[in-house]
Amino acid sequence: MTERLTLTAAADRSLAWVEGDSVRYVVATLAAARPEAMARAPAPPVHLALVIDVSGSMAGEKLEQAKSAALGVSERLRDADRLTIVSFASDTIVHVDASRLTGEARSTTRRAIEALAPRGNTNLSEGWLTGAECVARGMEGAGVHRVVLLSDGQANAGISLPSELSVHARELARRGVTTSCVGIGDDYDSAVLEAIAGHGGGRLHHVDDASDIVATLMGELGEIGDLAAQDVSISLHVPATAKAVLVGSAPTEVAMGALTVSLGALVADQPRACVFRLTLPAGRAGEELLFGLTARAAAPDSAAIAARPCEVAFTLVEGARNNRQPRDETASMAVANAWRAEIVRTAARLNEAGDRRQARRFVERELHHFERYCAGLEGALPLLKEIATMKQHVDESWDLQTIKLMRFEAYALESNRQDYRAVKPNWTRRLGEKR
Repeated sequence: MTERLTLTAAADRSLAWVEGDSVRYVVATLAAARPEAMARAPAPPVHLALVIDVSGSMAGEKLEQAKSAALGVSERLRDADRLTIVSFASDTIVHVDASRLTGEARSTTRRAIEALAPRGNTNLSEGWLTGAECVARGMEGAGVHRVVLLSDGQANAGISLPSELSVHARELARRGVTTSCVGIGDDYDSAVLEAIAGHGGGRLHHVDDASDIVATLMGELGEIGDLAAQDVSISLHVPATAKAVLVGSAPTEVAMGALTVSLGALVADQPRACVFRLTLPAGRAGEELLFGLTARAAAPDSAAIAARPCEVAFTLVEGARNNRQPRDETASMAVANAWRAEIVRTAARLNEAGDRRQARRFVERELHHFERYCAGLEGALPLLKEIATMKQHVDESWDLQTIKLMRFEAYALESNRQDYRAVKPNWTRRLGEKR
């Protein structure tokens, strides 16, 4: 019998210094599979809300491509599925409300999509929450209830603080309504869309060119069809004398001695990994420290599922033995990739905020530690070169496209999600270009 969730864990090194303050890493990997019985059964119904920015900046190819993508989605959804279409600018309009796509409803939906036209400013929160309300109101038992928000701009009306939006996203996700975001071009607010998607249980897409909107939305729909689990979380159970933090940006919660990471949805056969940075306490030689790991989720039919727990052990030893120990190369590369993504994301955020002095201090400090960690690690040289390139340009004001590329690449690497863009520009090359 195939397990619905499979959780594995590995440490980069299994020994730690008896005097304390050893830093070690645990890589927890969670994979989800659909059992054969579920694969043979019809997929659970989908209620999808497309919330489309029609503010003035979307005029032209962006809006036309968004409309083409919406039409493609409406054609691929089944008769049993529901579709909501919401447009927002200064105001919000519900064009199609939780409609089953049967008979005349498909034609009505097509006409509504084709009639979308640009207008006004960007009340992003009202548009998003209206779409979410339509989905929540139409929830009927098991199924996938998803909002997909498409925007190219800044939220200049309504709720605009990422911290406030993340609270709404988290509450909607707890009610079973998840949100994915598609950021279009260079001007959208990364912090806003990252907060909504990260806390909303969906995923973030970045689209450089309007021509990629259709492929991106079709990719999102394909992932919904391949959904194996949602409301997924991994918990690391930490001994009272140890410390643990996540290397990454996924939402976390600490309670009852456990650090829990919310991962949103899991697509079949696309595992997700969490990297935890541990600081271990002093103790007696030979003493063992155990870290337990658990994972929980909801199946597409809403049934609660859990992975078989696992644990990672560290043994406290004297200095010489600690220094001679080998390391797990696979786990260490996972650590290096997660750490590199964290450096890139943070440096991009600081540069965008105009705090280049703090960005320099951060990159220099992290590169110093990162170089030491990667010494002798096969495969880490390209990562080191990227961070070194960043250090050379950290005092410059980076353009918005470069910053968006850096933030999205860090997100995609961390979340192991497919990038549906036809062309994927390289941010390190852009840093070296003359502005």
